[in-house]
Amino acid sequence: MAYGHKTEHRLRVRAQVVLHAARGRSNARMAQETGLHLDTVRRWRGRFAGQGLPGLKDRQRCGHPPVFTPLRVAEVTALACRLPAESGVSAAVAAGHAPPGGL
Repeated sequence: MAYGHKTEHRLRVRAQVVLHAARGRSNARMAQETGLHLDTVRRWRGRFAGQGLPGLKDRQRCGHPPVFTPLRVAEVTALACRLPAESGVSAAVAAGHAPPGGL
């Protein structure tokens, strides 16, 4: 996970912090080598120590729930990526399927 090319960047960086910690590196050195802020290194090291691998995942955020389902987002994205002649839908009509601020 720490060096996988298909692993999401933020998870890869968090895993690298854990590997550096296992090698006995200081928080300051880890921050310097990864380019993270010292507080960020402390956070990920502490979460891993307390929760293991699940602690490296993002926590659920508060706020407004998503307006569009993942399926609807995929449908609109697929429509937007096709040429108007292929889909039979003009750009103006396709734009009407998405909210003004985008998806």
